[in-house]
Amino acid sequence: MLDEFSLLETQQLIHELIAQRAPLERTLEAIANWLNMTEACVRYEPRHWTLRLLASHRFSTFYIQRLQDVPGAPGVAYCFATAAFERRLVVSEDIATEPCWEALQEAALAEGLRSCWSSPVMTAEGTLLGTFGTYYPTSRKQTQEGQRWLQRVSTMIALAMLSDSDIREHRSLLVNPPDGVYEFDLEGHVQRCNAAYERITSYPKAELIGWHYNELVDPAYLQLTQEGFATACHGEEVCLRFSNLIKIINLKILATDYKKHLRVKKNQPKESLR
Repeated sequence: MLDEFSLLETQQLIHELIAQRAPLERTLEAIANWLNMTEACVRYEPRHWTLRLLASHRFSTFYIQRLQDVPGAPGVAYCFATAAFERRLVVSEDIATEPCWEALQEAALAEGLRSCWSSPVMTAEGTLLGTFGTYYPTSRKQTQEGQRWLQRVSTMIALAMLSDSDIREHRSLLVNPPDGVYEFDLEGHVQRCNAAYERITSYPKAELIGWHYNELVDPAYLQLTQEGFATACHGEEVCLRFSNLIKIINLKILATDYKKHLRVKKNQPKESLR
């Protein structure tokens, strides 16, 4: 393990990676390199009540495949499943003799894994995100210092997983919905948009990038939109809903949140947008 100064440096690096929207795999790799040990991050899928090991070059393809769609329920013979279900640290001093490794014992030993500490990864509100485990090539008992470090690392991984979930949700917003969706920077300029928004506005994405939202909102609602955007920039969720009864108002902003998304329905005439 590293000293407190090294921990602060690493925390800064991790926060920078998260702020840069770096892929989760890259952030986890940075944590693993810092710990200088084999680590495993398991994501919890709440819609299916399952757990799955995230891909890592530290494990064989066979081992990763074995740890997909594992039920997050009591009685499942997996160390990380117990940690997830019971929301507590689970220490396996010797994988060869631990009952919770019965279903995976042979595969784990073939990977050169002999002991494992698995900790739940949760939000500050207690929502389960997954688990984080450290593996060792020899038998290792739990220590207070090791437990303290694992808890601190789990907190950093929770931030990384929350950021990754946010990015995946954002991508889904840009790809899947029938409504037009575009994203602003903190100054209000369009950074990206989905195909639906191109179709609605009749403008290609390349031309929309860089526009300010002032050019896309009906003047009658500009002040309200500006107030909502300012609130969103401070991290607060905003929901703006306008009536569509007035004929001259055919631009309807459904929602905007801290990611500065606006969903737009029904374009104004093309010439009035510019």
